[in-house]
Amino acid sequence: MKKLLKEYESYFAQNGGKGCPTAKVVYTHTKGKGVVCFCAPHAVHSFVHKQEKNRDVGTGAIVQYLGKQAGFAAIVRNKFVPRKEMISDFILAQKLEDSFFLDIHGMKVHKNFDLAIGTGYLGRQKYADVLKKAGELCRKYKIKYRVNLPKYSGKIGLTGRLQKATGRPQVLQLEFSPSFRDVEGAVIREKTIPFLIELGEFINNKGGKHVQNATKNHK
Repeated sequence: MKKLLKEYESYFAQNGGKGCPTAKVVYTHTKGKGVVCFCAPHAVHSFVHKQEKNRDVGTGAIVQYLGKQAGFAAIVRNKFVPRKEMISDFILAQKLEDSFFLDIHGMKVHKNFDLAIGTGYLGRQKYADVLKKAGELCRKYKIKYRVNLPKYSGKIGLTGRLQKATGRPQVLQLEFSPSFRDVEGAVIREKTIPFLIELGEFINNKGGKHVQNATKNHK
């Protein structure tokens, strides 16, 4: 796994973190099993508030691994472009809005917790079963987590934008500390990826039914 993660990360780290300059498209969508789609909108540098924003190191490698090796659907940003390219616009244009998105991000520095989960504009109750499972998995893998901290609520980003567009509880923001995204370390292999695989499988099975019902009710 370490070799693959390093290989994937090198793709996003090239060109000073701007990704692959010859990529034909900004975002790539890989089809996968079930309703879950993992996203890495900041796998490379992006254009935010009229300036270049540094990438969330390791997030591209994580999502690429989950797509190519674990069989989940995945969306990654391939290259930097000096204009707004919102992943929410890509999702809506590709008519992928009936998926359940796990939006992977990274904290700039270490905190007193390892993972921040954001439910955006919708309350915890809309995601009760998924949050309960996430809590169980955090305890299993000894991951310190918080839900809906002001800075990591998900309102600014894919979670909030997609909720505004569809009104559905179909996306969560997951923001990991630096050590949980380090492709050289053991934590990413022993905690981050196993946690995400189990959470994704839960949503695809039991949780997926909840998401599909919510989708039908909001159409």
